[in-house]
Amino acid sequence: MRRSEKAVVTWFAAALVALAPAAFAASGPKAVAVEPVTDAGSVPKGEKVVHEFAIRNDGDETLQITDVQAACGCTATTYDRTIEPGKTGVVRAELDTSTFSGGIAKSVTAYTNDPAAPKIELTIKAKVEPLLAVRPGYGRFVKQDPSGLGKVEQIVWSPKGQPFEITKVESPYPFLAVTYRPATDQDRQEVNAPSGGYVVELALDYAAAPVGAIADNVTLHTSHATQKIVQIPVSGFVRPAVAVTPPVVDFGDIQIGGPMRASVHVQGFLEGREFALTKVEDDLAGMEAKIEPSSEGPREFNVRLSLSPDMPKGVFHGTLKLFTNHPRSPVVEVPIKGRVL
Repeated sequence: MRRSEKAVVTWFAAALVALAPAAFAASGPKAVAVEPVTDAGSVPKGEKVVHEFAIRNDGDETLQITDVQAACGCTATTYDRTIEPGKTGVVRAELDTSTFSGGIAKSVTAYTNDPAAPKIELTIKAKVEPLLAVRPGYGRFVKQDPSGLGKVEQIVWSPKGQPFEITKVESPYPFLAVTYRPATDQDRQEVNAPSGGYVVELALDYAAAPVGAIADNVTLHTSHATQKIVQIPVSGFVRPAVAVTPPVVDFGDIQIGGPMRASVHVQGFLEGREFALTKVEDDLAGMEAKIEPSSEGPREFNVRLSLSPDMPKGVFHGTLKLFTNHPRSPVVEVPIKGRVL
């Protein structure tokens, strides 16, 4: 290639490089969150924090905000659906702090038609200061009293001495009673409350409660100027008075001369004194039941069941009765079934 031709090729290549950004510049909408995180600082509990997040369109086509979704049920939003090139729109977020305490960060997600930013996270931070304090602030039920009741007291007061009344209480369970009374001077001394306040008692009726986990909130409604709602988390587990494993003894299909034994594990939950399995009875002819202490603990027993080789062929049903010293479950019945082939 001659020198003059090489110079032309070199100049042409340089021109392509210089023109490339303009020729191949990306087009379309471009979403830019001007301030994706905002900090509202200290906020009184119950106050609503409102913030408008600015969304700028740095592209050359209309930016569309197709949807805005909250990360939880605490944030309500409105937003500009279209933003022209070079313009700025807003996503308005509202955070209700009535159910929060301490440092929080709650987000909303804006979905756009910008391929490079299909979704934008927008976050409100705040430190929620309770206007009404609660001690201990939770009710945990773990021990079963022989009376069948579990009680936890709470003291509710205003650290700033603002007057308020409890106007209504709501329990999440029919077996959890919630009562309250004005706090005494002694009650207030325990939490250094300046004045007023209430003592709230949570009483769980273990006898009426179904076996299983407890996890919900007791709600107090107040006349406080700002904090209208106080929530007290309750948790725990309702154990059976006497746990029997398995709850039904099923021998299944058995052959005469084969294994004809089974066992039942019995555990009692009795606070204050030792649980005892005093005797067993059954109404199944040809079966023998024998109590043995369990190596797993002093409040646990095994009941060994054995069938006689003289059991007649066919289906059989019966009931095993367990007699205990538990005042709420003095007798526990265990169904027995099977078939002799």
